[in-house]
Amino acid sequence: MISSYSQRIIKLVAVGLLVVAVEIIAVWWLAARLTVRTQDIKKKQTILADTERARFNAAIMGSEYERMREFIPRIDAAFVTAEQLFGVLAEIKNLAQRTGNRQTLAVEGQSLRPAGFGAISFVPFSAEVGGSYLTLRAYLKELRKAPFFMQVDSVDISAESSIIGESRIVLTGKIFLK
Repeated sequence: MISSYSQRIIKLVAVGLLVVAVEIIAVWWLAARLTVRTQDIKKKQTILADTERARFNAAIMGSEYERMREFIPRIDAAFVTAEQLFGVLAEIKNLAQRTGNRQTLAVEGQSLRPAGFGAISFVPFSAEVGGSYLTLRAYLKELRKAPFFMQVDSVDISAESSIIGESRIVLTGKIFLK
């Protein structure tokens, strides 16, 4: 038989083991809750950081827009409308005459082509300009100052062998339209 003292010890050990088991379960439950809360906090911190970045970018963009606002009408005016296209082509041709060159100018294609961004289109063109080296340089400098958006895709320069001091430039490019 087991003495009463041994029974007490067994009861105390059993109660102790039960308490330890309850504490282990409580610690495990608290750790799981803490992990979930930590993940929630990390998600909220990420959202907060993204929101702060978005607000900062919006403030910068607002500031940049305010600084650029005065230039927007000028930029808008640099895009040629379809109605202004023939005037622009005449201006390119007159530019050659003003700088002392001869020019033939051709628009390639009959329709506008989308440039791939927004509502902007372009018209491809080619121009052949003949003159001396100095007048051709003057023509290119003046063309660079043109008050409309254009892109020169290629420039071919050659010298006329039959005429001394005569050179020729063939330009191909695009004139951008609204």
